[in-house]
Amino acid sequence: MTHTALYRRFRPDNFDDVVGQDALVRTLKGQIISGRINHAYLFCGPRGIGKTTVARILAKSINCKSPENGNACGKCSACAALNNQNNFDIIEIDAASNNGVDNIRDLRENIKFMPAAGRYRVYIIDEVHMLSTNAFNALLKTLEEPPAHIVFIMATTEPDKLPVTVLSRCQRFDFNRVKAADISMLLKKVASEAGIKIDSKAVESISRASEGGVRDALSLLDQSSAFSEGEITQEHVYAILGSANRLMYFALADSILTQDTPRALSGFAKMLDEGCNTLSVARDLMGHFRDLFIAKNVKNITETLSIDDVMADRLKKQAANASEGVLIKCIDLFSSLESDLRYASSPRVFIELAIAKACRTESDASYANILERVERLEATLKNGIPVTSQIEETTQTDKKKDDSSVKRANAPEEKKESSKEVYPDEYIPLPELEEQEYFPYADEKPREEIPAKEKKEKKSNEERQQTIDIPPDEIKEKPTEKKVDKKVEPADEKQVTEFKKAWKTATEKLKQQKKMSIATAMKKAVPKSLNGDVFTVIYDANLTGLDRLEDRANMRIISETLAGILGKTVTIEIERKVLDDTEKGFLDDLSKFPKDLISKN
Repeated sequence: MTHTALYRRFRPDNFDDVVGQDALVRTLKGQIISGRINHAYLFCGPRGIGKTTVARILAKSINCKSPENGNACGKCSACAALNNQNNFDIIEIDAASNNGVDNIRDLRENIKFMPAAGRYRVYIIDEVHMLSTNAFNALLKTLEEPPAHIVFIMATTEPDKLPVTVLSRCQRFDFNRVKAADISMLLKKVASEAGIKIDSKAVESISRASEGGVRDALSLLDQSSAFSEGEITQEHVYAILGSANRLMYFALADSILTQDTPRALSGFAKMLDEGCNTLSVARDLMGHFRDLFIAKNVKNITETLSIDDVMADRLKKQAANASEGVLIKCIDLFSSLESDLRYASSPRVFIELAIAKACRTESDASYANILERVERLEATLKNGIPVTSQIEETTQTDKKKDDSSVKRANAPEEKKESSKEVYPDEYIPLPELEEQEYFPYADEKPREEIPAKEKKEKKSNEERQQTIDIPPDEIKEKPTEKKVDKKVEPADEKQVTEFKKAWKTATEKLKQQKKMSIATAMKKAVPKSLNGDVFTVIYDANLTGLDRLEDRANMRIISETLAGILGKTVTIEIERKVLDDTEKGFLDDLSKFPKDLISKN
C-alpha cells in the first residue's frame, strides 16, 4: 500500500478541523451563512499554516446547496461532484509555473463558462506573488469586475510583492502562526488516529521545532515515526533535528553566565562531536536565552512558552542569577548568527567567537553591558554594600580576567569566588540536571605553562610567606645562611652577536607579516646577554610599548619567530632600565619614530 504523508492524510475537510485560525474561520463561516460571498479573497501568511486548505474548504462550502453552520454538508450532489478531483468548478493554478501573461489571458477566456455542479466557479491561485508585472496588469480588470459566478481565492507568503492595485481589490485575511499548545493537541490526535506511539516530551520538542507551522510539525512526526522502531522519544526528535539535548543548553548557558569560556567551548565541541548541526545549535541557544529572558520578566511562563512546570522551574532558577543586560547581549549575539552561518565556510568559528564574546560581558561599553553594571550596583545598594567597593571591584575586573588562566592553573578553588564578582549571588547549579554527564568541565583542561618570570615571582612570594609563618623563637635558633653568589658563566660573544642579528631579522620578518605593533616594540629593545636558552633584552623605562612586548601572545609569536631563525627554542626575559649611550646605539631606527610613540613624557 502506498504511503500517504501525514499532512496530506489528515488535511482538514471543514472549518471546524482548522487549527489556530479561529477569528479568520469565524469570519468566513459568517459570510457563508449570511450569503455575503466576496468576489476576491487574499490569504496571506507563513508557509504550512493552512492557506490552501482553507481556500479549498471555502470553495466547497460556497458551492454546497445546504451548508451546515458554514461547512459543506458533504451529502448533496454539489458536494459529491466537488469531492471528485476532476471537477470543473474548482480550478487550482500554480502561479510559480504559470506566471506569464498568456496564462492570464487563457484564464480570462475560461471565466465566461458557467459552473457545472455548484453556484460558483472558484479559481485558487497559489503563490500569486510569482506572477509577472504584465500578468498582474492583465488580471486587474477581471479581478475588479468578474462575472457573478466567479470567485478568486489567492494565496501568498509574500503579500508585499503584490501591486497595491491588486491588494485593494481583495478581502485580505492574514493567517497567524499556530500556538505550540494547539500543535501539541493536533499531534497527539494525529498520532492516536495513525497508531503512532509518542511521549509528551517528544510532542513538545516537535511543537517548538515547527515554529508555528502545522505542515512542518506533521512532517517531523512522520519522520520520527520512520526513525524510531517503537515509541518516539525526545532523543529521537533531537537526532532528526540535529539538535542537542535540552540539558546541554542549560549547561552551556551556565558556562556563559559564569563566564567560564574553556568549559563553554569544550561543551560546544562535544555537541558537534555528537552530530549536532551548527545552525540548529545557534538557533536553539538563542531560543534558550530568550526563554531565560521571558522567565525573568513574565510570571506565568508555562503558558507563554508552552512548557511544563518542571522546565519552567529550571528556567526560573537559571534566570534568577543572570542580569537582563547579559541575556539581551546573548540573544543579540546568537540571533545575528543565523544569517551568517548560511553562507559561512567555517560556521563553527562563528559560533565559538559568539560564545567567547558572550563570556566577556565586561570588555565592551555597549548598552547591554552598561545596563548590567547598573543592575549590579542597584543590587549592591539594596544589600547595603558600600558603592565604592563595588566600583573598585568593577574597575579591576578586566585585569583579573587577563590573569584568569594563570589563576585557574595555580588555584582552581578560586573559581567560585571570581563568579561572585560578576553576579551578586552565587550561581547554584540546577537540581536534577546532572550537567557533568552531558557537559565537560574546565577542570579537564591541561594546566597552562607559567612563564619563567611568573614562576620566579611566585617562588619569591612563597619564600616570603614561609618566613612570615615561622615563629620568632625558631628564627633566632636557626643559623644564618650566608648568601653565596653563584658564578655566572660569561655569555659567548659570538652567540650574543648572532642573537642580535637574529633579533633584527625577526623584527623585519614580523614587520613583513604586518604585525607592526610587535615589530615597533622590538625595535625599542636592546639584546643584552645569553645564558643557555634564556636571553635577556633591555627596554628603556622612558619608552612606551613595553606592555605590547610583555603580552603573553606577542611573546609567544616572538619566541616562535626566533626559534625558526636560530633553530632552537629561546626564552626571553625583559630588563627595564634607562639606556646609556652605548646601548642606545643599537636603536638605529629610534630617530624615525614619532615622538608620541617613543617617550612617555
